[in-house]
Amino acid sequence: MTSASPAVCAVLPAAAIASYADGSLDHAAEWSVEAHLPGCPACRTVLAAHIEPERLAANRAELLARTALPEPGLLGRALRRCGVPEHIIVLLQATPSLRRSWLAGVFLVLAVAVGAAQLAVLPYLGGPGRVLAPGGIHWAALAPFLVVAPLLPLAAVAAAFSPALDPAYRLASAAPVSMTWLLCVRAISVIAATLVPTVLAALALPGPLWLAVALVLPALALCGIALGLATLIPPLAAMGVAAAGWGALVIGLAVIAGRPSAAFGPAGQLTAVAVLAGGIALVMARRNKIDYGWME
Repeated sequence: MTSASPAVCAVLPAAAIASYADGSLDHAAEWSVEAHLPGCPACRTVLAAHIEPERLAANRAELLARTALPEPGLLGRALRRCGVPEHIIVLLQATPSLRRSWLAGVFLVLAVAVGAAQLAVLPYLGGPGRVLAPGGIHWAALAPFLVVAPLLPLAAVAAAFSPALDPAYRLASAAPVSMTWLLCVRAISVIAATLVPTVLAALALPGPLWLAVALVLPALALCGIALGLATLIPPLAAMGVAAAGWGALVIGLAVIAGRPSAAFGPAGQLTAVAVLAGGIALVMARRNKIDYGWME
């Protein structure tokens, strides 16, 4: 009797898989193969025949280690009910900045910043000789929050792609998926998870409600330009440059305009859009340099 051959895929020819395994495909074809592999067992079987046994053994060890982790929690179950594929849930479950301990730290930082702003404003609410700034806002009390809040999504992105913090680093680096895809999935998820409590905290500030919305674009711009710069310079340096640039911008505009909110006005929002677009363009232009964990 002859052994049964693996099922043939009608979408992807075996020759394309062999070329993908030896690295001879162009980038466009390579991305097509990587997008197809997670949902096609037949093609993964064909690909396994072209991969060194040692690498397969290492990948298997990582998979066995991952199966020992607990089942997805409330978030994982909610994602399942929304139809999110299992492999994406696993990658998100292992993302350091989506863990309860990390998110608890984010909530603590926001609570301290909001509490400090509330306490700083109290002496100005009806005390003798106390006068609020134009518009009824004591902007100096909001300065710490306005500086720190947009940096929290940046810190979340940095933690999400830190090999030192990620228990699934080797598993994800060996996964047959596009690194650009992995970058987008994890970055979007951690940014969203951090922005939600940040916006809610901004609504609790003793300031105008528009500040909550105005925080979104600067936070996205910082993450975008940091990821773009990480394809050119060491990642930690890229994050540091983005954070330092933000601090200098807020302080500089506060000195010029007389209030920290100047960075969140119309000119600041347009600048954030331009910076975000530049960061996305840089990531796309250098997507072939993206490697898991950080950039090459």
